[in-house]
Amino acid sequence: MANAAWVAKKMVEDIRANPDIPAKSIQDLLMDRFGLQLKLSTLYRMKDHALKEINGGHDESYKLLPRYCEMVKQTNPNSSAMCAWSVMETPEKPLQFKSLFLSFSAQANGLLAGCRSLIGVDGTHLKGNHGGVLLSAVALDGNNELFPIAVGVVESENKDSWSNFFWHLKQGIEPALDTVWPNAYRR
Repeated sequence: MANAAWVAKKMVEDIRANPDIPAKSIQDLLMDRFGLQLKLSTLYRMKDHALKEINGGHDESYKLLPRYCEMVKQTNPNSSAMCAWSVMETPEKPLQFKSLFLSFSAQANGLLAGCRSLIGVDGTHLKGNHGGVLLSAVALDGNNELFPIAVGVVESENKDSWSNFFWHLKQGIEPALDTVWPNAYRR
């Protein structure tokens, strides 16, 4: 009886070579090599096991966010990158992801240089293991297309998360105003 974990170990190199391999191709490889035919749901679980072994799980990815934010700030001067964590009482998970804010300086400068002076904001709920809400700020460029200014990921959509997002958005846009329109009046 083959389970998803066993099949993942046998197929990990094939999935590493082609992470987007379709289930039908995996099924064909399993039939050729082992004479196995698995249910589609088992194939998806198997592929998930293999991808976690290759890329690490979500927890490992979230742990890299503070380093990513520091790299953004070092390699993109005047960019905003902030990651916040909650301290937990459990020894196996001492920190839990709380929020992320990203706005590259080129986006803020582009907003002022070629976009209309209206910023639209919206949030969408994220599906998956960790959930949360993706917040975004966009403008319309000269071709009436969306121009991204900033993104944030928060635990839930509430007054505090939106206030935090707007505070960081303002901090990213004000330096751009000073650069692009140094003599502009603002309140």
